[in-house]
Formats: sequence, structure tokens, C-alpha cells
Amino acid sequence: MTGNLQEQTNMNWTLTNTFDYHSPDAKYWKFDNFEEAMIEGNKLTTNIEMLYLWKETIGQPIKWMKITHNTPNRA
Repeated sequence: MTGNLQEQTNMNWTLTNTFDYHSPDAKYWKFDNFEEAMIEGNKLTTNIEMLYLWKETIGQPIKWMKITHNTPNRA
């Protein structure tokens, strides 16, 4: 690992249009925090039926939740 502890533990959030994070067909939207990801995710679901929000980790990303057009914005 490189960087200071803050850089190592401050993992980002990612939205994908597929449940398979590593799919060659996946589209990715990266965010610094959960609130930004939820706001943009709710906007995107007006055109994209379903999105998945992932928490980045040092290892594999963790699927946090599925976002549909009806997901409430808790930001």
C-alpha cells in the first residue's frame, strides 16, 4: 500500500449499470461521497432502469444497494 492512512481508508463510491462490477459492458460513475452518488444515481435512473451503488475497498468492491427510479434520496 502507498499513501497516507487517510488516502487508504477514504474509499470512493461507484455507480454501475450492471450487477456484475467487472462486466466488460459496465458503465461506471465515480463519486467522493455517498450523498453525491445518491443524488446523481436518482437523476440517472430517469434514463437508466436500474443502477447499483458500490463501496470501493482495498480488495473487491462491496455492492451497497440497488437504485431504481423510486429509491428515496436520503441525502
